[in-house]
Amino acid sequence: MNITNRFEMPDAYARLVRRKEELYARRIPSGRLSFSVTTLADSAWKYKLTKLHQDEVESDVVDYFLAFRGSMMHQALEGSGLQNSIPEPSLGIDVNGVWVSGQADLVLPGVIEDYKMKTVEALFYHRTSDTDALARQLNPYRLMLWKVFRMPIERLTGHIFLMNWVKRRATIGEHGYPTKPHFEIDVPVWSYDDTEAYLQERVNMFLKPIEETESCSPEERWQQKPVFACMKIGNKRSAKNCETLQQATAWIAEKGEKSTEYFVAERPGTDSRCTGYCAVNTFCPYWIEKYSTANILPAEDALPF
Repeated sequence: MNITNRFEMPDAYARLVRRKEELYARRIPSGRLSFSVTTLADSAWKYKLTKLHQDEVESDVVDYFLAFRGSMMHQALEGSGLQNSIPEPSLGIDVNGVWVSGQADLVLPGVIEDYKMKTVEALFYHRTSDTDALARQLNPYRLMLWKVFRMPIERLTGHIFLMNWVKRRATIGEHGYPTKPHFEIDVPVWSYDDTEAYLQERVNMFLKPIEETESCSPEERWQQKPVFACMKIGNKRSAKNCETLQQATAWIAEKGEKSTEYFVAERPGTDSRCTGYCAVNTFCPYWIEKYSTANILPAEDALPF
């Protein structure tokens, strides 16, 4: 993959990003087939499409900004010298002849903690699927700690730090605004058997040829369904979001005399990851069919869903 710097970010930052990616690639064990826990938790279709077009794929250093900020916290954890804790342990186990590895953020007695840097919007729009994604990441680490060290883990926790939190907005008590730049997620704990079954299923999926692999699921595309927003005149945020126009108009009608203060704004659905966060979207039949202006896929590049 070629990492560009089209937006002329500082040269030192660009070099650090490229260096970090090089070091990450070197961590993969040589001489045997391997996957990281994070890779297995993501889209098999996207992974294979990236491998197929690895010499053509480009990304820019600005795309790594949030991850770069997050890596600073991980480095702080690693060098913190916290007592009675294991920061950034590298773990790995064999799954059906394939090496599966990962690096937990922090292990405390009976607890695995994960640390992520996000924006305030992550709290406003937190969904069950976000918690499920953490479960797919942390439960394999829990299994690895047990199989390798016989270390029991009873609790999994996600810590989300909000980079753009504004103290003034919290102080004045703005409706719904977080009182601190952090929120915590209790992550479901799977049984060891369920975790092993999950890893085996994911490994088998990633070993299939791309011709037998389904394209990304709506969840993997970060698909947002169309929304009919009930807007109060003069306000920027909706008072109520509805799945259908009928529901929205009915909600406004319930306001009686005040219903004239509201209107319905349709917000079309989109696949956020496809349109803004996928480096291989131009090679994907789904993106080409739905979003490409050309809407034509050359026959030699055609791939099945």
